[in-house]
Amino acid sequence: MKQWDDAAQSYRMAIQLDPKLSHAHVNLAVINHLQGECHQALRHYHEAYMLDPDNQLLHENMRKLKLHLVDGSGTCEGSQPATCKSR
Repeated sequence: MKQWDDAAQSYRMAIQLDPKLSHAHVNLAVINHLQGECHQALRHYHEAYMLDPDNQLLHENMRKLKLHLVDGSGTCEGSQPATCKSR
């Protein structure tokens, strides 16, 4: 868990330095998604989409998250994002 928290902090710092780093938003969203923080994940997926609308990994992860949110459970459990890839 500490490694996820450290990675998330690094991505938040990267985003603070350059808000246009789409891969940092995607990777932070993946961490949020894995930790069950659905709304934070969705926010960062959306930010990444605005910066890189052709990112297929992003589309797959957003699809999984939205499907899980629509099912009414309100949690991310059971909706694992695709493997996080940095550029």
